[in-house]
Amino acid sequence: MKRMMGLGVVLVLTLSMVVAVQFTSAMVVTNSTITLGCTSYDYDFDWVFDRDNTGTGNEAYYIEITDGAGKVLRRFDSSWPVPNAGHDGPNTLAYSAMPEYNPLTYRLVSPAGNGYPEQLVDHATGTCPGLPDYVGADMVPIPSQAVVGSFVTTTPVYGSPDPNAASTTVMEAGKTAWVYGVDASGQFYKVMLAGKFFWVPVNTMGPNYDEVWNGTPLPTTVVD
Repeated sequence: MKRMMGLGVVLVLTLSMVVAVQFTSAMVVTNSTITLGCTSYDYDFDWVFDRDNTGTGNEAYYIEITDGAGKVLRRFDSSWPVPNAGHDGPNTLAYSAMPEYNPLTYRLVSPAGNGYPEQLVDHATGTCPGLPDYVGADMVPIPSQAVVGSFVTTTPVYGSPDPNAASTTVMEAGKTAWVYGVDASGQFYKVMLAGKFFWVPVNTMGPNYDEVWNGTPLPTTVVD
């Protein structure tokens, strides 16, 4: 799935369909292929805008690409009337700033607003050959028992392993994240995505059956 461009592209992630966040409304992306390169990125996807998070009959969204240190390489903010559907790509866009560290991260986000929570619609990562990995105080260690799991249902994320600690951020079914283990009750997984930790009920995640993880069971190690 790799395509060469500029100084070289390192990773292509095909992202799964995003399901409804609130009621029947959600920004939906399907058939999405994102390729992160050293100077630019490729994209190709189908989209549906179907939630008015602005209160003006439009859905606002943004696309942001960052390097390992959090430097913004390119950001695009826009909105579309809802409902609306179409296709974007294949196309290549140059970065407005050059990366200094790996990994590179692509995020397509529909912000919170008008009663809707923030929705992470697409997420992909890659590396630029020759760049160092970012090593800083905010780097997150990944323990040996951690594996990447897949969300089997849409769920809010929790600030702690407590049924009353749900946040307004939602993870969509089909998305993946690192699973570190369970809380003392065995009812919540501790999950890490893009350097951030949160908790989700254990019944919302299952093994990731991609060619890397091949359905590896999620860890049952008790973690803080």
